[in-house]
Amino acid sequence: MIHRARHWMSTLLTVCALLVTACGGTSLPAVGDPGVDGGSGASGNTDAQTGDGASQPGDAASSPDGATSTDAKPAEDSGTAPDTGENDAGAADVEPADAGSPDSAPTDAGPADIGGPADNAPADASVDAGPADTGPDSSVADNSPADTGASDSGGSDSGGNDGGGTVDLNGKGPNQALLRDDIKVSAGARRNITLTVCIPSSDGKNAGPGPYPLLIISPGFQMGREQYKSYCQHAAEWGFVAVTQTYSQSGFTIDHDAIAGEFKFIIDWAGANASGLNGIVDLNKVAAAGHSLGGKLSILAAIKDARIKAVAGWDPVDANRPSVTPEQMPNFKVPLMALGETLDSAGSFQACAPAADNYTQYYDKAGSPAWEITINGADHMDWVDNPSCPVCGFCKKGTLDDKDVKSLSRRTTIAFLRKTLLGDNSMDAYLTGDIIKQDESKGLVKLRNK
Repeated sequence: MIHRARHWMSTLLTVCALLVTACGGTSLPAVGDPGVDGGSGASGNTDAQTGDGASQPGDAASSPDGATSTDAKPAEDSGTAPDTGENDAGAADVEPADAGSPDSAPTDAGPADIGGPADNAPADASVDAGPADTGPDSSVADNSPADTGASDSGGSDSGGNDGGGTVDLNGKGPNQALLRDDIKVSAGARRNITLTVCIPSSDGKNAGPGPYPLLIISPGFQMGREQYKSYCQHAAEWGFVAVTQTYSQSGFTIDHDAIAGEFKFIIDWAGANASGLNGIVDLNKVAAAGHSLGGKLSILAAIKDARIKAVAGWDPVDANRPSVTPEQMPNFKVPLMALGETLDSAGSFQACAPAADNYTQYYDKAGSPAWEITINGADHMDWVDNPSCPVCGFCKKGTLDDKDVKSLSRRTTIAFLRKTLLGDNSMDAYLTGDIIKQDESKGLVKLRNK
């Protein structure tokens, strides 16, 4: 009954939001350039996991006939909240022609001294030359890296190291982020997943040599993949091939179990010659990260596919079928990082991240190793690049600057992945050591680990 009630309430909110737009309310400009940060995905609901599904945001730069476009370009500065852009929500049953949406060995897979090899773009990709300016905002107060003396195991030229201490993950990494957008990956049954790919590059024109770990980033309910561009870029700067996805289904009837099962198509595609990433990605080092619904799906995907070796959840929510925690968590066998907030754990009308389904439930039922970081003063929509999007207003507004939430989340996620995938123990400074302890002493975060 609770799930059904939430479903109808969310449906009502969706209809109301659509009516506001139809009657002359705020409308969003279309995203026409993959280098411009988009806004929300399909209109009409918050990222609260009250519906049975996730959005099917449109393709930022798809061609009129729906053919795959892989326009590659150096990334832009993602340090500030992006301009809002509305995406074209695709249907759940997507035609293949115009689908509108869609081990961890300790070997060194971090950013090497990249020298600009031949372009590894997909067959029909064109690369727009020019230097990138991709540094995400690093406004979390006074979190410069402590001189821990720990060695950097992230690559021969990892960047950001001030002379033997822990690298500074708050700022740009040693690479530029080369973006390729609107890449279609078949998910079978006449459905496509649409990807934006961020690849480490020394010059903004050519992919680095790799091999690099693969990170799959999944959006929250009703959020477009463009809302997580800063995370994609930051990961590429620090030596990860990152992909943000638009799910192959949309609407309130999305099948969570089926979508989690489709992560395998992304991994398979990345390792195929046609992707242009074969040899650049290390499929022995695959991780997943996601916000809200995307966090749930990332955990469920790791249960289904043993190639996923670590998961980071950004305020993950376990609403609707199938329930993952506590029922399926005994089958979750990889390291977990759970970041979250408690402001949206309750509400007089609708909680965006209900306490019974929020990040703490995943952490409590996960095995070891696992880390939980509660960000005090954050709200559920602070994790998206543009928290001012119209549908974001359904959630409560926190007191902490959203730029601080994203900066802390980006750096902590990279630290978690470098530790768990690459064996870089110097990253403990960002997880349990001096750097994160500074934040805890200031009341910014609350920590648990096991």
